[in-house]
Amino acid sequence: MLIFTIIALHCVVKPGLQRIEEFVNDKNQGKSRFYMDNRRPIDSKRRYPSFTQQPWYYGDGSDFEAIPSWMKQQAKKDNPYESESNVRWKFLKTASSRKPDDLLKRKPEASSESQEIDADLFKNEYYKDFQKFIREHNKVYTNSREYRWRFQVFVKNMKELKEMQDNRSNLVFGIGPFSDKTDEELSKRLIPHGYRFIIGEGDSAPLKIEDSDFPSREGRPQQIDWRTKGAVTRVKDQGDCGSCWAFAVTAVVEGQNAIHNKTLVSLSEQQLIDCDHDNSGCNGGYRPYAFKYIQRHGQTTDKLYHYTARAQNCRHIKANRVHINDYKWLGTNEEKIADWVSHHGPVSFGVNVTKPMYNYKSGVFNPSPEDCRQKSLGAHAMTIIGYGELDGEPYWLIKNSWGTHYGIDSGYLRMKRGVNSCGLADAVYTAIINK
Repeated sequence: MLIFTIIALHCVVKPGLQRIEEFVNDKNQGKSRFYMDNRRPIDSKRRYPSFTQQPWYYGDGSDFEAIPSWMKQQAKKDNPYESESNVRWKFLKTASSRKPDDLLKRKPEASSESQEIDADLFKNEYYKDFQKFIREHNKVYTNSREYRWRFQVFVKNMKELKEMQDNRSNLVFGIGPFSDKTDEELSKRLIPHGYRFIIGEGDSAPLKIEDSDFPSREGRPQQIDWRTKGAVTRVKDQGDCGSCWAFAVTAVVEGQNAIHNKTLVSLSEQQLIDCDHDNSGCNGGYRPYAFKYIQRHGQTTDKLYHYTARAQNCRHIKANRVHINDYKWLGTNEEKIADWVSHHGPVSFGVNVTKPMYNYKSGVFNPSPEDCRQKSLGAHAMTIIGYGELDGEPYWLIKNSWGTHYGIDSGYLRMKRGVNSCGLADAVYTAIINK
């Protein structure tokens, strides 16, 4: 049974209307919230950590009862499949002899149905993990049906996670921000399978870097991390939008701008989503088209053009735009790609994504070629910001766009270097800014 800490409670009774002001002390802040008789809470400025953590109040105008929201199931018998926002809830208790202070001294009463719901979930071996997951990732579920559904998805993913870990002793997988998502939902963050990473002949096709233009391998450092050189901005989160192409391109341009213009500034992915009409916004895109757009029009800052994770009308903001002179394809030789990264900075690439990537925690990620071909959920573009070795295993250091709760170092991962892991080396593009 969920227990809620209520610091102060005040009830004001008016004819036909009960209004309750309630203060909750949670890990974020104490905040006044108002509840109108049998309606949903009025609070447009705050997202609750979880619907199971917020108390609801019911009464007949002379008294009220505090219960966890998932217990409202017993009030839905007349409309069992109605959404919470549409149901006008019945009052569950009318005991006018009890005062608010008396109610605070005991646990709320639950119906037999709600007790069965709680017992059914609590006895599952993954229930405590699910509760911890909700707290750590600030998950919000709208009603008890979604709560149970997400728990079922979580259990399925945990069983798959165990198999992943058993089969890869040199890698660490674990619970992450996507552990309550279905495969279909995970695919929304990816580029559809129909896209090809390599652009053929045409106006936006990048020229391949000539062998003579690659820096000498002699003197190449054993490892490099462009974060330490001030060429990498914060990790960002693309949300449920297939805009990874925009994030990968933007990270490259941010790096080149920092290296050549000595200014590290976060640029706007949203501008590319809204204004680059050669690409498809949240439904995928080609990085060469995005580089071509920036070459022609420039890219403004994220501060002036905020990210919304959805396509909107283009806003023509001309201030503080960064331009590039050119963009190039680096070919498929990973040694030469490493030469380029060591001397010139971050580059973008694309891979097929298998589900274990979503659960990556540490180690050097290297899916089998069979998994890359047969178990891919879609394609994903990211940015190489360095390279190195871990226990003798060469890797690429990669900046992702799945938020700071992902992977190592709050948003990064390592992928095997030198084996074209999941097509990593097939389409590596970079931007050129002349000094």
